[in-house]
Amino acid sequence: MKQGGIRIGRVFGIDIHVNWSWLIILALVTWNLTDVFSRSRPDWSPVFTWGLSLAAALLFFGAVLIHELAHSLVAKARGIPVEEITLFIFGGVSNIEEQPDSAAGEFLMAILGPVTSLVVGAILMALAGVAGDPGTVIGDPEGMLSQLTPLTTLLLWLGAVNIILGVFNLIPGFPLDGGRVLRSILWALTGSLERATRWASLVGVVIAGAMIVTGGLMAFGAEVPFFGSGWLNGIWLALIGWFLLSASRRHLRQGPRPRSGRSGMGEASP
Repeated sequence: MKQGGIRIGRVFGIDIHVNWSWLIILALVTWNLTDVFSRSRPDWSPVFTWGLSLAAALLFFGAVLIHELAHSLVAKARGIPVEEITLFIFGGVSNIEEQPDSAAGEFLMAILGPVTSLVVGAILMALAGVAGDPGTVIGDPEGMLSQLTPLTTLLLWLGAVNIILGVFNLIPGFPLDGGRVLRSILWALTGSLERATRWASLVGVVIAGAMIVTGGLMAFGAEVPFFGSGWLNGIWLALIGWFLLSASRRHLRQGPRPRSGRSGMGEASP
């Protein structure tokens, strides 16, 4: 048992923990999918619909775990210890115990998580036998899902949400994966990790502010490309923006941690 959560296993020598806040997003994802599935497939029984929704939500967080394992295994391959991975309300975080020793190492560790999500998403959509823009699955789920089998529905939704997860985490808002990619590029250009961290954190603050404002507009009915509209989506985007803002400002104050310090690498769930 860990304070604020529970250890659920160990993979590749890395402890896997679930924070209690994760139960909140698990419940929200399950409830949202149940609403979508019940409207698109009224022929399914309520018990089956809830069961499929819960299975989809759990598999989605399995995909988040795979994303984090990609970061962690690259770190371990480069000789950097990784203590644990924690799933929490905003996604997951790999607790990597040391900073990368080079810009190239930072880039590789950061980029592989989103790339893994994109590859997993593409494979799942191919297995579902669907080609095209995954955004249409999220934008018009009822139309897409109304004539699919339960298995194809599951594969299609998981494929689309993995692709969106990968794209979302490439947003250059430090300390999201995209922000760490940006920091690695700035590090290579300037030769200074401290300066690169400061600039990447400033970009993160700007992007976080934009997320908060956009989420507020969505909550009041504005339609935003890619993110959609509605109070739930808007509040969620604003909360992610707030989380990102807090993390970016903290890095602005602290700067890069020393080589022997502890570094988190993770992603947010859109």
